[in-house]
Amino acid sequence: MPPYFRFAILLILTVMLGLPLGSSSSPGQGHLLATVEVISQKYCSVEDDELFAVDLKLRVNFQNHSDKVLILDKQFGKFASEQIIAKSKESLALGNLESNPIFDSFGYEDPPHFKPSTKLLRSNFILLAPGQSFESSTTVGTYVWYVSKPDKLSVLNYGSHVLQMGFVGWSYAAKAAQFAEAWQKFGELVTEVIYTEPIEFQIPRNPTIEKTCN
Repeated sequence: MPPYFRFAILLILTVMLGLPLGSSSSPGQGHLLATVEVISQKYCSVEDDELFAVDLKLRVNFQNHSDKVLILDKQFGKFASEQIIAKSKESLALGNLESNPIFDSFGYEDPPHFKPSTKLLRSNFILLAPGQSFESSTTVGTYVWYVSKPDKLSVLNYGSHVLQMGFVGWSYAAKAAQFAEAWQKFGELVTEVIYTEPIEFQIPRNPTIEKTCN
């Protein structure tokens, strides 16, 4: 359940009641289960004597839990628009967050000839049948205090944390509705933000710090 805290009371109710986010016309959340696995974790120096960076390389698995074919962008799952971090799953559910940066679209133009054709559907999208899944990989970066500062938000302290990510289903300038209508005989186009199941990760004391995470 996505405890996204942008719209206060509405989203608190959404989390508490387990309701999906986004438009009701898109199957998305609830029909698409997103789970995460940590592949690797690196600690790197930054140009600040009080902080170091943490890079988490992650594998994301999306499984179709509906009885219909879901249509997904092939780039889906590669870049998280939201990287929500809390101290625990309970804190996450209550909206007590340690970090919640939101990454907006950079306003790139759609590719040439971006129209709802069968050719575009086959080349740029995935048709995910009921029960099927596909994997993607992404990297999440955050910062940690060398000396813990519990009263400071946005930068983490040592110990246990919980991460939840949000992935945008439709990131194009073109209106999704015309594509959903044209492709409805093939399946249902996912357009909303899909949130992963929360995953726990640890930041140890005195980790080995590398010069760079690149």
